[in-house]
Amino acid sequence: MNISKQLSVSILGFNGSIGRSIHQEALNLGMAIYDVEWENFDVSSDICFLVFGKPNSRMILGEALTEFEGFANAINKLSIPEHCLIALVSSAGSVYGTSLDQVFDEDSPPNPQSFYGELNLKKEEYFRNRFQGHRNVIFRFANVYGPHSKSVVNQMITAIQQNRIFNFLVSPHSRKQYGYVDDYSKFSIRLLEHYLKRNLSFPTVVNVAPDESLNLFQIQDVLERVLEMPLRNSELSSYFDTVVVRSKYSNLLDNYSNWISIDVGTRRILNARRTIV
Repeated sequence: MNISKQLSVSILGFNGSIGRSIHQEALNLGMAIYDVEWENFDVSSDICFLVFGKPNSRMILGEALTEFEGFANAINKLSIPEHCLIALVSSAGSVYGTSLDQVFDEDSPPNPQSFYGELNLKKEEYFRNRFQGHRNVIFRFANVYGPHSKSVVNQMITAIQQNRIFNFLVSPHSRKQYGYVDDYSKFSIRLLEHYLKRNLSFPTVVNVAPDESLNLFQIQDVLERVLEMPLRNSELSSYFDTVVVRSKYSNLLDNYSNWISIDVGTRRILNARRTIV
């Protein structure tokens, strides 16, 4: 592929925060963009992003089955040109299971230990089978959050601002990575651009996560410092739920490690809320 060629991208699911972020980054990269509805996909582009919202990570079996059925019905309706690189956004680090002392990368075997993890793995398998004649890649986002998400970061920010008690639903000693939606989306589309413009063979699975993993106490410290207010909290449960992943591909993009941090993401959330108000 000619490195000077303008790449084109189709975004199915562009109305959500992840889709909007991918759209904006594609604009920044000078790509031709097609925002298309699931029921009316009829464009020819170099990249096709299939963007699905993040379901409740504490889902029960019935919710997981309903979510999977909707996912399967949506992609079964699609007819995508064979030359198009299809990117599934997003799966999750939960497909690896949990571990207190292990760091998972793309070579780690899946071992989901929750309905949420099982759901994401089943989605991946169905996606690969559905588009086995296409080039495709799956992005696994680690705990993505944005201005309107229900992530623990957003919930803690709201609790601080409203001076109310925040109940920890997991042990504050468990560790995870948290990334702002714009940064994850930026990484995803820039990585695909890197491979396509150089005509390189690309990976089939990519983890997207910051280098730093945090427990809830550490997140609390950051949020209190940024907001200059304390968080009132009480711990409800003590089980561990630790998933720490790494990406083998983050070093391909300059300054990736500087994109993602809780304090920067918190300031973005506050700015977005002020804009809305």
